[in-house]
Amino acid sequence: MSSRAFITGSGAVSPFGGGTETLWRGLLSGASALLVSHATGEQSMQPLVGVVPDGAVEVWLSLAERRRPRVDQYALAATREALDAARLDLAACDATRVAVVLATTLGAMELGEQYLHVRSAAAGPDELSAAGARRLLAWPYAATAATLARQL
Repeated sequence: MSSRAFITGSGAVSPFGGGTETLWRGLLSGASALLVSHATGEQSMQPLVGVVPDGAVEVWLSLAERRRPRVDQYALAATREALDAARLDLAACDATRVAVVLATTLGAMELGEQYLHVRSAAAGPDELSAAGARRLLAWPYAATAATLARQL
């Protein structure tokens, strides 16, 4: 049996700003959206960073959603843009025939770092294995996917 997939809408949040059109304009301009990092300490090893401009995704979010972690805000905004572009009403379609493909860079690291800090403080640094710390990298993305499923 052959299966077909159709991309009917796309959404983007990037250092150029919110929206697919904004991303394309930025890419086609040839300009870089990376900024020089002014971080100190361990973070200073990353001289260039990509930062989403403040307010870039607010048009797609409720006031309550604007208090969620940034990675959740970005995922919700990009997904809503894609659904709008597809003119897809999730309430009126067969949910088993719809998929959202989510891709991100390390946009949720602050969540993992907070969890790691709390856990290591409670358990002691010797009890948190390197494998356990690596598993934390997947947690923010799973949490973001769960947020999308609940919110949409």
